Amino acid sequence: EEAEEIISQPEEYIGEDRGIGGPIKVLVKMKDDKITDIEVVYHNETKGVGTNAIDTIISSIIENQTTDVDTVSGATVTSKALLNAVKNAIDKKE
Repeated sequence: EEAEEIISQPEEYIGEDRGIGGPIKVLVKMKDDKITDIEVVYHNETKGVGTNAIDTIISSIIENQTTDVDTVSGATVTSKALLNAVKNAIDKKE
């Protein structure tokens, strides 16, 4: 008999922190202990500066597989809040 192949399902975790405009809520998707996607499900950050920072940080986290990435100049509070929200989500995994 052949062993059944175990296919791990993606796991999803919600995390939250406070930005300039209020809460930032993220959905972090992981598979095999790797961050595969980060979706911001709620934020009220400044269009432009804040939203660009969000996109930049998400790309950096996924590319580097860590929340230990640089904040975006001019959007430090938004950057830190997003990083903390992602950390909070990942912490729920453990």
